[in-house]
Amino acid sequence: MAFFRTGKIPTKVLIRSVFRYKGAQDRSVILGSSVGEDAALVSFGKDVLVLTTDPVTGTAFDIGWLAVHVNANDVACRGARPKWFLCDLLLPEKSNAAIVDKIMKQIDKAAK
Repeated sequence: MAFFRTGKIPTKVLIRSVFRYKGAQDRSVILGSSVGEDAALVSFGKDVLVLTTDPVTGTAFDIGWLAVHVNANDVACRGARPKWFLCDLLLPEKSNAAIVDKIMKQIDKAAK
């Protein structure tokens, strides 16, 4: 059995082993999880909530700043105004508390 590279799950495995297990169905979910979709759409009566959580991969620098801006971009691409932030961190190998603190300071600054 081959091991994954550090980071995201390969697309074939995501489709076969993740997206087929979505839990209970809910008619208020307009658009849910799928390959290539970076945001979910959930109906709340006349309103639609745009949700996303997209971890930063491929860099160990400015992770906090990028996390906020990548996710805000995913929301804005759906025509919504980014208002909240769902934090989804993939830490670099050999991380420690100082790295988490640095990333969270970047998130705080970017979100403000």
